Amino acid sequence: MPKSPDPQLIMERNRLLEEVERLNEKQRENDAEIRSRGEKLSELASELDSLKKTYDTTKTELDSAKATVNRLEIQLETTSKEKDTLTDSLNNLTSSYKTISSTTENYNDAREKIAELDAQISKLEEKNRELNEKIFALTQEKDGLLKEKLEFMESVMNEKMELRSSVTKMEHQLQIQKEKIKELRQKVRDSGEGLLGSTMQIERLKKEIDTKAAQIEDMRSDGGVISDESGILNDMASLVEFTQNGIKNVSRSLRLVCPNVEFLVDNGIVDAIKQNSKSLIFNLAVPIGTKLNQGLIDDLKQSGVRITNTPEKNIFAMNLDNAKIALGMVSGIKARVLFTDIPELVSLLTEALMTPFVKGAKV
Repeated sequence: MPKSPDPQLIMERNRLLEEVERLNEKQRENDAEIRSRGEKLSELASELDSLKKTYDTTKTELDSAKATVNRLEIQLETTSKEKDTLTDSLNNLTSSYKTISSTTENYNDAREKIAELDAQISKLEEKNRELNEKIFALTQEKDGLLKEKLEFMESVMNEKMELRSSVTKMEHQLQIQKEKIKELRQKVRDSGEGLLGSTMQIERLKKEIDTKAAQIEDMRSDGGVISDESGILNDMASLVEFTQNGIKNVSRSLRLVCPNVEFLVDNGIVDAIKQNSKSLIFNLAVPIGTKLNQGLIDDLKQSGVRITNTPEKNIFAMNLDNAKIALGMVSGIKARVLFTDIPELVSLLTEALMTPFVKGAKV
């Protein structure tokens, strides 16, 4: 017969089962609590993020508000200063108004004085117009005289060059006759025959030689007719070469009148001046106008050049050591310039060369 269960064990088992059930129920309650708290934690985290964003936004707005307050305070201060300035201006205007009011009494007298000054200005303008007309007429007359002088000098130069050619021919003839005398003397030494005839021929040739030599000496002493440094420059290339050589070879003083700024700048004249002017007394006249920049003027001045802005245009002139002179007209690429070292001509042309310096203004 089977053994019946122990009641105590059954009771213990039942108690344990109840305890297990209770623990399971407790576990279920804890799980529910955990889920509930997890949900609340998520809600709190979301709310915290929202609060952080709200904080950041509020902080930004606060900073902006502070900046606005500072800006408004600055504007307020500026406005206060402007108010003070406007107040001062108002006071000044009030004072000026009072001054103007007191000055109004002299208005009619001032208008009369202005009318008198206008009349005087009109008279001065009329005189100025008359003077300009006279200056223009004198300029035209001067240009005509200069042209006539150049034509005269050219004719004189041509005559002197013809005389020079004649002298050269006479010197050549003289040399031929001297050779004949030498030949005759040789013949006399070689043979005693015809001694009298040969002697007479020698004497005749000697007289001719003496006569021609005297004529040559007369020409040489007649105002420096014979010269290796006289002529006429008929083209721009020759004129530029003449100018550059003159600047390089002058030893003491030089006066140069350029027809325009382009002649000075485009033909290497400036470089020649800068290389050779420091040891010279160098005077330059050129119609500057607005074409010569200040830098170039400063460079020339640093090189010791005295610059004159002359109203005279298209004139070329050059005086080298007061011993050689050139003077003429330049138009475009055409030139007609006379040059000479004959003292009388140098003295005669120097007056015309000085005109651009006299009429110009120092720079």
